[in-house]
Amino acid sequence: MRGGALQQITYPTGGYTKFNFEPHYVTRSVPGYQTTSVTNSSVLYDGSTYQTLSFTTPSGYTNYTLSLSSTTVGVSGTYQVLDPNGNMVINATIQSGTSTTQAITLTPGTTYTSRLYGTTTTTAWGGCSASISYQMPVTNITNITIGGLRINSIVHRDPLAAQDIITNFNYTAGGSSSTGILYSMPTYVNVLRNDMYGLIWGNTSNGPYNPNGCATLTGGGFEAAYLISPSSVLPMRTTMGNHIGYSEVDVAQTGNGHSVYRYYSANYWDGFQNSADVVVRNVNDLSCNASVSSYPYAPLPFDSITGELKYEAYFNQSNQILKEVWHYPVYTQDPVGTPGYNCKLVPTSSNSSLLWGTEYQLHSFFKTQDKSVETDYDPLNGKSITTTSITNYNSIFHHQPTQRISNTSLGDNLITNYTYAFDFRLSNCDGIDNGYQNYQNNLNTATSAFYNNVYSCTPTTNDANNCRWISYENYRISKAQARINYVNYRYTNFTSISPASTFTTYHNQDKNNADTELKPILELQDEYDNALIETSNWKNSSFVGADFTRYDYITNPAGFVAPQKTQKINIISPSSNFTNAVTYNNSSITKDNRYEDENNYIFYGGNLVSVTKKDGVNNSFIWGYNHQYPVARITGA
Repeated sequence: MRGGALQQITYPTGGYTKFNFEPHYVTRSVPGYQTTSVTNSSVLYDGSTYQTLSFTTPSGYTNYTLSLSSTTVGVSGTYQVLDPNGNMVINATIQSGTSTTQAITLTPGTTYTSRLYGTTTTTAWGGCSASISYQMPVTNITNITIGGLRINSIVHRDPLAAQDIITNFNYTAGGSSSTGILYSMPTYVNVLRNDMYGLIWGNTSNGPYNPNGCATLTGGGFEAAYLISPSSVLPMRTTMGNHIGYSEVDVAQTGNGHSVYRYYSANYWDGFQNSADVVVRNVNDLSCNASVSSYPYAPLPFDSITGELKYEAYFNQSNQILKEVWHYPVYTQDPVGTPGYNCKLVPTSSNSSLLWGTEYQLHSFFKTQDKSVETDYDPLNGKSITTTSITNYNSIFHHQPTQRISNTSLGDNLITNYTYAFDFRLSNCDGIDNGYQNYQNNLNTATSAFYNNVYSCTPTTNDANNCRWISYENYRISKAQARINYVNYRYTNFTSISPASTFTTYHNQDKNNADTELKPILELQDEYDNALIETSNWKNSSFVGADFTRYDYITNPAGFVAPQKTQKINIISPSSNFTNAVTYNNSSITKDNRYEDENNYIFYGGNLVSVTKKDGVNNSFIWGYNHQYPVARITGA
């Protein structure tokens, strides 16, 4: 697996970085057996004295193994077992210098008496023994190798100090079991089953089909057909390009302490941690289980949180904690999904086939909150300081942070609010119906009609004239038409392609009528530049300051906008009120009247060429290298 992997980077200074890899491992519960003895006996000093032992067989076990051994030549013996009534159930001979085993049967939960005695042709005694044991099922926890490589250590060579800095990575959380999560189990064999097939054809009077939707091997029985493939028949899941992740990774450097990182993983896939294998190799149930995935298989749903950092902690060389941070990200699913339909012609018997289809929805996710709780520790006095930080993403028009909240151990509550170019809304544009509810209503109508028809009609044929199949075809057509209507509505009302949509028409009308402060912000929207416009700061529910960036059109390149000035509210003491900057009457911006000019800017050719500060001192910049880099700054001229 290491073939072709990067091994070392050597630097011109003589140092190098070396990478040491190892295979991926996941922990699995593998079934096995443990030998457990119910009795052991050994011979005494002469052939006339019995060694008698009592034992009770455990409940649930009938089959046992009798082991007989004589390790001393010239010493033989007899081993007998009697039931509670004194009846002899075992009478076995131990031959001199031999070891044998044999299968025996005993009654579960019964107390037996065993006796062992020996005879000898020498002066030596001993070495004669007997035992009764059984195989008890146990689960063995073991690490199983998975394809691919993970980093084991990174060695940095310092040529001046002639020493190595070694960073080691551990994936067992300090124990022996791997914390690896296999995101998908490759499935090489699977029952051939389809939900819609079972619904439409499962209860027809003329066809011996399984109501759970399985194709049959014979065409007339209920033994399910199955797929066999050299690659996984089910879609495979990866996260950030990898098929495996780790719920915890520990990173350590000699003499520099260590760090612990824990990650979120999908709860559904965590269930595979206790599986007995890392792939599906066998079909143990051909009776058609409704839990088998519907074929042809739909793509796996997107998992937004897997791979996100959950926890991080930092320790010194004495293993004393210095800092820990807990992370709590929150994601929201976009309500508008993309419908998909995967279909394939499947043989349902030796001389017929049907078109099987599986419907699915693809949804994207967006982050709505990011919360972290950070605690700093002082190992000398045992004290700590905790800060809770929350970042909210509340706008439906962009995915930039709109609010940051920090709660300190001192009891202070600090809030910063952010307003961007896309947050300055025009009521005419936002008043246009997005068409989604009408789309949903059409889908619901089509779905209700389909299921009403399916459960009310009585199929009289098992071919294309099946009334359920006809209803399903009409259902697919109705859903497709609903989607077409929705896409056309969105195209007509919201795209900027000629002819102009309803949104573009309203937007351009309001932009032409906007004043010199709002119009540049609407231009930023047209350029898809979601620039930060206003920031306001609060402490313990009191306003403490704000910043506003005013944009204006520039002469070169013509038609583009750039920051013209920054304005600031400086207050001596906290205030109880603040007016957020918002669009007024679709033509101007209202904002707090305490703003004062702070800096004035001049842009030319896309570059900042002049900044005049509040004190009147001007800073100018000359750009060279084809206007890519500033080569001079002139102050006060």
